Amino acid sequence: MNRYFLATDAPMLPAIAQMLIDTAPTEGFIDLRTHCVLLPTARACRKLSLLLGAYSQGRAIFPPGIVTSTGLVQQCLPPRRTQASELMVAIAWQHVLAHAPEEDCRAIAGHDQAIEARERASIASRLQTIVRELATAGMTPAEVAAQIASDHLPMSTRLWDAIDRMRRAMLSVLDEAGLDEPETARAELLATGNVFVDGWTHLWVVAADPAPRERALLDAIETHGVSVTSLIHGDEAKLGEAFSETGVIDREWWTRAKVAFDTNTIHTCDSVPDQVAVVLSCLANAGEVDPTKVSIVVPDASLGPLLHRGTRAEGVHVHLADGQSSATGRIGSLLTALHACLVSDDAAVWGDLLRHPDIEHLAPMGAIAKWDALWAAHLPRDLTMPPPKAKEKYEAIVDPMRDVLKPLLAQVSAPASAWAAPICVVLNTIIQERPNGSGEDAAVLEFVQTHLQALHEMPVGAIEIPAHIVIGALVQALQAASIPADRHPDAMDCIGWLDAHLDDAPLCILTGLNEGMVPAAPSTDPWLPEGLRAAVGLSTAKQRFARDAWLLHATMQSGRRVELIVPRRGTEGDPLLPSRLLLGERGEELARRTLALIKPTKAEQTIAARQSSSGVDCVFDEKPIPAGPPFITGVSVTTFKTYFNDPLAFLLRQDRRIRSRDVCVQGDLDNRGFGNFLHLVVEHWGRDECNRTSPTTCVQTIEEHLLKSLEAVTAREFGPRLRPGVRLQRAIAVHRLRVFAQHQGAQAAAGWKVKHLERSWGNHHDCQAPALQLGSGAGLPLSGRIDRIDEHPELGLMAIDYKSGTKVLNPDKTHRNKAGEWIDLQLPLYAALMKSSGMHVDGRHLGYVLLAPADELAGFHMATFTQADLDDAESEAASVIDIIQEGQLMQIVQDWCDR
Repeated sequence: MNRYFLATDAPMLPAIAQMLIDTAPTEGFIDLRTHCVLLPTARACRKLSLLLGAYSQGRAIFPPGIVTSTGLVQQCLPPRRTQASELMVAIAWQHVLAHAPEEDCRAIAGHDQAIEARERASIASRLQTIVRELATAGMTPAEVAAQIASDHLPMSTRLWDAIDRMRRAMLSVLDEAGLDEPETARAELLATGNVFVDGWTHLWVVAADPAPRERALLDAIETHGVSVTSLIHGDEAKLGEAFSETGVIDREWWTRAKVAFDTNTIHTCDSVPDQVAVVLSCLANAGEVDPTKVSIVVPDASLGPLLHRGTRAEGVHVHLADGQSSATGRIGSLLTALHACLVSDDAAVWGDLLRHPDIEHLAPMGAIAKWDALWAAHLPRDLTMPPPKAKEKYEAIVDPMRDVLKPLLAQVSAPASAWAAPICVVLNTIIQERPNGSGEDAAVLEFVQTHLQALHEMPVGAIEIPAHIVIGALVQALQAASIPADRHPDAMDCIGWLDAHLDDAPLCILTGLNEGMVPAAPSTDPWLPEGLRAAVGLSTAKQRFARDAWLLHATMQSGRRVELIVPRRGTEGDPLLPSRLLLGERGEELARRTLALIKPTKAEQTIAARQSSSGVDCVFDEKPIPAGPPFITGVSVTTFKTYFNDPLAFLLRQDRRIRSRDVCVQGDLDNRGFGNFLHLVVEHWGRDECNRTSPTTCVQTIEEHLLKSLEAVTAREFGPRLRPGVRLQRAIAVHRLRVFAQHQGAQAAAGWKVKHLERSWGNHHDCQAPALQLGSGAGLPLSGRIDRIDEHPELGLMAIDYKSGTKVLNPDKTHRNKAGEWIDLQLPLYAALMKSSGMHVDGRHLGYVLLAPADELAGFHMATFTQADLDDAESEAASVIDIIQEGQLMQIVQDWCDR
């Protein structure tokens, strides 16, 4: 294998194209049929084909073979019989894992419990990926175990022995189906030297650090009389010592190498998304540019979608050359949700499925809103045992979806080929709106159909599995596939890191130059740590550092304008370090680079600033005021606090034309939900206490009754299986209830007995008394619900509101500000409601019961209102109602929004 230096201070692909044309025999046409070019990416292959056509100057051309490493393996090592698809290999791995001996499962899973379906799918995917990666080094799991033993590495061979047994079982399963596992079949062909070279005489290789299997294949090709030459991007006089005689990078040389660049080309920004703004700024500074003359390099694939959306918002288009993962789109997310529902009755996964847009036509009207309300109230974990209180409501939402999935839900095994038709029927029922033929969704559907068709054509008796394994394998195949995105005619190419130095665009914008990305981070895989990777011939952090140093050098020396972008924080706010490749200097130059990388400037671009200054009128009003007079039919004692604090929120809550709701999708109760939970418990306890002839004064007895109520309410509201967060909150509730029992015992010992619970005034059927009319003229009905009313034989009545916060609440301070103005009217209006029903309560017997975690915070906190205070509060409430009735509310809201 020879080496040949090419394209000094110039892009690589045009130089390769010109070299091929110059060296080809010509007799009125260019004949390159005996040549083959090995390139690192499919995009580079397409680009070289176009350049050869452009450089042929109108002459007829017989192009060379242009392949990637995968393509070379497939072309030179043709299969002897049918090869298993990605789907079939995934199915075989899951099937083997489901039937593996317990000892092997424990070794691989790392625990003694049975492997559940979701975990099995994840482990099977990991096994498939690792065995495939080992194949690139020409290794098997058995050979890894032997390497560990021979090198005395501090690792157990038990894991790798188990993986090897499963691999052999997987190969046996595929063999029974008449299929070959592709990687194994190619390894056997390579070992026997059975290589097909298709009449080549020259193979040109652009791969500075080929994997062991690739090197072995190149050696085998050379033995068939093919001249193999490694093409190196650069000047031999400068880089002769940086590469071996066979054209492989010298790792020690590139580890010490210094990459030259001008610090003026560095652009820093605050976060990864802000790179979009920097890209747009670089384009603006370049003036009017031809989109085909710009390439944006994205080492971090997650930036691609952000870049696509962010630039499109400003009329700039980028094309993701490598496409996006097919598992994240409409069809992929549907299959992911379906798989989750097939392997689990966890309510959360059914909620995810319900929210998928293709499921909408299967669910009842308003199903998502009903689901959110049920979730916020009951946080169910398992729909096989839903909370008794909500069982029928859950079934009404979920059963229509279950009916459609019925052919797949039964956990029965059938031949793998038998599942292809039912899965097609289910998808056909769910996906009502067909995407057009040019869209990404159509391409994904075609991908799924192709795999299911191959599955359908398998021998009937091969591999008995349940449906969820097939769906899981489909998801895994989609994750490994990349569907090309639709291309806008004026789009710039968004390319990967390996394409950077090959590309010929005059302007190259290089993003994501952070440690852990360029160069890639060291392996943290406990199965394949860095030491073991080096021992078995897999790429290591040191190799990747040397390779990336070479790629950055080649990019910077390619004769183009190159802009470098370095964010300081990730998408979650985590700090990011600049790449070490940018700091390989000493002295003043290192100081200049460091300052350029870490010192923010006023000119730094942010995506938020660009959006706010884009000149596009925002159609979203932060403080929307409904048109026309409000339609308010009543007020509650608790809404006056909102009126004093935020008139707009009061309007949005009270106006009957408006329907707003909170959405709860978290796995535990929020503050309000936890407070309601405690409230239900003490209400349940209070019902029994109301029926007693005398108050319970024994603290231990009160505590026992409270904890029994806790268990009853928990079972009623959340069902027998609690989500982890709810289990924790139940334990917190136990502590708070024990603290409350101490104070309740003292209250009872003082002669107070619970008389009424949830006493309500209003116009609804469950109210014990009619609403109180307040205000002049017709007024408005005032409604309310008092948590608890106690009675004392000498002191009369006491009205109490339960609170679950962690701060001491002084009723006087929560109702009036320092200026003496009312900011809440809840407790004083309790007195007004009770008076309307013939019950008198002293202002000093209105207050809160804090169900707090600490004894010094918990207990009974009473107000010091006088009768004059109560009368004034009632008058203030009437004044607010008059404002509403007289049509002044809209002006007050407008004035508040304008402040």
